[in-house]
Amino acid sequence: MLDLSVPIEQVNYLAGHKSMAMTKRYGAAIEVLDAAGKTSSTEALAAARWKRT
Repeated sequence: MLDLSVPIEQVNYLAGHKSMAMTKRYGAAIEVLDAAGKTSSTEALAAARWKRT
């Protein structure tokens, strides 16, 4: 949804995240994966865990 320019506040609400920080963390993980050409959910979770925003 972030790639489609949906406001992060709406993504946060729809994802059910309790904090904006979690939504930002996943957004950053997706950017890292896109840049590396990786798509697995395991890689996404690892990237989200270690790349804090």
